[in-house]
Parts: sequence; structure tokens; C-alpha cells
Amino acid sequence: MTNKIIDFESAKQTVRILPKKLPEIDVLRTFAMLAVVAIHMLNLPVSDLEVGTKGQGFFFLLRGMLIFAVPCFLFVGTLMVSHSAGPRPIEYKSFYRKKWIRVAVPYLLWSAFYMLLLLIIGGYDIESLKNPATIFYLLAYGKSYEHLYFMPILLEFFLLVPILLPLARKIKYSPLKAFILAMSVQIAVYFVNRLFLYEHFKMLSSTFLWYFSIGFLGLWFGLNYDDNLAFVKKHRNKLFVALVVVGVVHYYYQTFLWQQLWNDISFNTFFYTLNLHLYMLFCTLGLLIVSHWFVRYPISRSARPKRIHAFIHFLAPESYGIYLMHPLFTFLLRKLISTRSPLLWGVIVALGVILVSLLCGRITKALQHRRIFSYIFGNGGRIIRTKN
Repeated sequence: MTNKIIDFESAKQTVRILPKKLPEIDVLRTFAMLAVVAIHMLNLPVSDLEVGTKGQGFFFLLRGMLIFAVPCFLFVGTLMVSHSAGPRPIEYKSFYRKKWIRVAVPYLLWSAFYMLLLLIIGGYDIESLKNPATIFYLLAYGKSYEHLYFMPILLEFFLLVPILLPLARKIKYSPLKAFILAMSVQIAVYFVNRLFLYEHFKMLSSTFLWYFSIGFLGLWFGLNYDDNLAFVKKHRNKLFVALVVVGVVHYYYQTFLWQQLWNDISFNTFFYTLNLHLYMLFCTLGLLIVSHWFVRYPISRSARPKRIHAFIHFLAPESYGIYLMHPLFTFLLRKLISTRSPLLWGVIVALGVILVSLLCGRITKALQHRRIFSYIFGNGGRIIRTKN
């Protein structure tokens, strides 16, 4: 009988260490989803109330302050790519297969659904949808419905992971370098678009380039997640002060955008755009801190989950389906509800965000693992069976 010598160094090369789960990221994704639902609920009073009234202005400005919602989704999406990869090279065949099932297939199916819906109600005519150029435009820029523009942008970032991930790894341990690189590219994109591209190509704002800073920083953040989270928490007071500053500036510019609904007003779009990207980033990091706290303190003194925790934890695993489905219900509400009362609209919006999210969450939970529906929720035909 011979004793075998275990080569631990060799073993470490063959054993894949699974990344730890990040419950705070699930909560962050849920907060972002709720903000998206709120934005589309706020569209109702903004379009229904008289232009220029204080009531419309309140809802318009509130909607504008939630503009971080979809970029937060993007930050989470790229963060999870690098966090899951860890220090090892990505197996791109498996990676792209998963992204095809998880993102591309649901995007195409929901795009087709919303195109059909708009065709039925007269938003499109059949001749325009027979035009390949129209279909390309709708799918390439996420224009089939108002919330889908995020999906092709995320897919573009996934396609660029082989280029962006090695770049992020080179500055893995330097928050300052990552921030400077991300914002420098973002500023360059703005000026290239303004000086050269916009006259010939007006869709750059619907591509990954317009969201490069938030997407790249998400990818960078996930590479060294624990240390980066600790860094953000350590400097949280400075972060929240910066958030207040850029938030006030963002609110100031939103008042101009509101006035543009009825008056010709011009302002410096460079400073607006730069501040916008800082606002989206700081909101996302601030919500990450809140999400981390939320996960660590999930129960009341009686050791029972608080209602808000039960609400968030119910929605968290269904947030993707809620994001994809909720515009169907806001569309129905638009057809059913009309009032000139800002107070009543406030009640409708507040209740609508909760009830629409819960309804879509229950539908998603019931359908997402049934084979016939699983593809539209990114499960690719997988069925999860529970033992009795």
C-alpha cells in the first residue's frame, strides 16, 4: 500500500471556488426595480395634469430624481459578472450562453409582446413592422416599450466584457484610478457626440457609451467587492454629503427640463450630463450602503420580520419579472384613471407602486418556472420541482 501525496497547489488550480452570495445586491436590485415602477407610475400624473401647474411640476421633479433606477440595474448587472468570475478567466462560451438565456431571449420575447400590444391599440401599423429597418431600430435601441432600452445596453456591456474586464483588473485595487478612468471616458463620449456624431447619429444616448461610467465602475467594483464595499462604508459620510450636493444640482436642472415642456429654455448640457452621472453613481452607492444595513438588521425587537422587510424579501427573487411585466399594468391604469387632483394622484401613485409590484411579483413567482413561460423570465425551460 502506497501513500499518495496531495499536491495542494495543483488542487487549487482545478477546484473552482464559488463566489459568496450577496444578499444586499438582491435588495439593491429590488430598490432599483421599485424606483423603475415608480417612474412609470409617475408618468401617469405628469401626462394627465395640466402642463405647467404646480401639481404636474411636483410629479415631474420627483420622477426626475429617480433617474438613477435603470443605471443602478446596470451597475448591479456588470458587478455580478466580475464578482462571479473572480480572479479566473471567464469561460466565455458558458458565459454568453447564460446571458443569451437570461437576458437576450426575454428581451426579444417581451419586445415582440409590446410591439404586438402597440400594434393592436394603433401605436404601430402593420406596414411599418414589415420594414426590417424599423424592427432593427426597435430592437437595437430598446424602443419597443419605454422600459426596455436598458436591455440592449446591458447586452452591449456583456459583449465587451473580454475587453473591459482585463482593463478593470489592471486597476483592481485603486478606486481613484477606476473613477478617473470611468469619468474621463464619459466626458470624452459627451464631446465626441456633441462635436462630431450627433449631426449624423442621434442614438448614442441609447447605447452603452452613454452609460459607460456606471457600467464600468460596476464591473470594477465586483472584482474586489468586500474591500470596495468596506471603502464605501468607511467614507459614507463624505458620500452622502456629495450626494446631497449633486442631488441639489440635479434638481436645479430638472426644473429647467420641466419648464421646457412649455417654454424655450437652454442650459449647459455638459455640466448637466456630468452631474447626472455623478448623481446616478452616488445614488447607487448610497443605496448599496442602505441595502447592506437592511440585510444586517432584518428583524424587529420581537424577532419577527418587519413588514417592509417581508415586502422587500418577497419581491427580491421576482424583481426581474416585475421589471419586465409592470408596464402592462401601468398601461391599463393609464386607460382607466384620469383626474385633475394632484392629491388623488399622489395616493394612486403610492398605492400603485406597491400593488403593481406585488401583483407582478405573484404572477412571476407562479409562472417563471413553468416550462411554457420560463423563457420570458430568463429561465430557459428550467423547471424547479419541490419535494412534498
